[in-house]
Amino acid sequence: MLTAAVYVIAFIVSYAVLKWFRKRWEHHGSAKTSQHPPPPCLPYLPIVGSLPFIPNPKKFFIHMMTESKKLGNVIAFYMGSQYIVVLNGRKTIEKALVGKSLTFASRPSNFIFRLYNPNHKGGILQHPFNEKFRKYHKMCLNVLKNFGLGQTHMESRITSELEHFLQKIKLKEGKSFNPERELQLTFFNVISSILFGKRWSSEDPEFHNVMKLGDVFVRSYILTFFPFLRFFPYFRGQLKLLVDSFRTFNMFLERNLRSATDEETFYKQLIEEAQKTSDESDSASLVDDEQLRMIVRDMTFGGTETASTTMRWLLVYMANYQDVQEQMKEEVHRVVGLDRFPSYDDKSKMPITEACILEVMRIRTLAPTSLPHLTLNDCVIDGKYIRGGTTVLPNLYSAHMDPQAWNEPEKFKVERFLSNDQREVINRNLVIPFSLGKRSCLGEPLARVELFLSVSTLIQHFQVLPPEGEEEVLVKEVFGTTVTPSPYKIRLVERTEVKL
Repeated sequence: MLTAAVYVIAFIVSYAVLKWFRKRWEHHGSAKTSQHPPPPCLPYLPIVGSLPFIPNPKKFFIHMMTESKKLGNVIAFYMGSQYIVVLNGRKTIEKALVGKSLTFASRPSNFIFRLYNPNHKGGILQHPFNEKFRKYHKMCLNVLKNFGLGQTHMESRITSELEHFLQKIKLKEGKSFNPERELQLTFFNVISSILFGKRWSSEDPEFHNVMKLGDVFVRSYILTFFPFLRFFPYFRGQLKLLVDSFRTFNMFLERNLRSATDEETFYKQLIEEAQKTSDESDSASLVDDEQLRMIVRDMTFGGTETASTTMRWLLVYMANYQDVQEQMKEEVHRVVGLDRFPSYDDKSKMPITEACILEVMRIRTLAPTSLPHLTLNDCVIDGKYIRGGTTVLPNLYSAHMDPQAWNEPEKFKVERFLSNDQREVINRNLVIPFSLGKRSCLGEPLARVELFLSVSTLIQHFQVLPPEGEEEVLVKEVFGTTVTPSPYKIRLVERTEVKL
């Protein structure tokens, strides 16, 4: 028995090594036919790839930015046997994702995505770039416009949830609390009102269960980039939890989509849009129930995570930078006043508030490498040859934290985005938290409206302070699919002069 086991293990290892060398030849061998060299590659070993040479895999995007100073902005590494190219610096990212947008428009498949998407239904996040993707993307935008995206109707939906949030916070009476779940509830209810035609209360166990599932998805980040870790005991348990979470969330979707069939929901309108968009050749494939549900699944978490996590970071900086908060309070009271809620139309007259949001999104890049891209054909970026079919990661962190692009990037400075007289916002296009190109975040317009209205409304009504007896709010970065702050408490003290 022992001999048989040794033979099996030897066969598996040999197969893995041969597969690794074959993949290596595919990329390095094909580069020899090009007049341009391949990107410089981090050191690597069979099976484990470059993992032993990355000091902290959870922060590998920081290591890539550091290495880019020696190797250039286009760098490769091996994730196990998979060859991956990383793009560093905003200009290089823009050259690829915008300048060669079609080439970088697709998505790769990997172990975690196959678990998330077992029947290869791409939803909107993971769908390969093809004519179907174009149609689904257009369908989603059309339906979101039907729900008021870019119009006052969407603002009313957001403001309604913010009013619920304000009432909840007033009940705290200025005592310290962890704002995480209240913020998640606010933005979850905005997207839920669109997707399911309903809202949840903070006491609803189903809401808390969904947020716990989201926490599991976020923590699975390391398995996405280094899937062979699933064979180690700790990560094997994490993988089982992830699979169970996918199954549980699918049941949540099924239950709520079924109960909302008589309502004007995103899902119902998406089906109608698919029927209108379909022609005789693709009617059956576009009106695909599982694919449309995958789109709803993507939007549920995407529509909650971005705004809620950015707001959690923003509250930390507001509590720790009272001078900036005071400028924002004076601005919102001057422009908006005390007897109405802020409107998105006020944004152009509130540069300090916008500059603060931009600086938070810069200094705390929510998704440091965004989602991976897949090249559809061979190309050259910054003189480096990238083969078609290559997985590419845009290092958004490097665009936001490069000392050569930003003066003292580790410091919080809203003035980076303000003209000398503080009347205009500058450098707006240098912050790219939603990525660029054809696969930039579908929900970006909604998220920007949510963030502006949330920040301005909150500062209009409350002063953000550290807990009693503490001078500042101290947090650590928690690295996952997104970078979140560790749990913390703050005080929100009501401004008594506001009349709302």
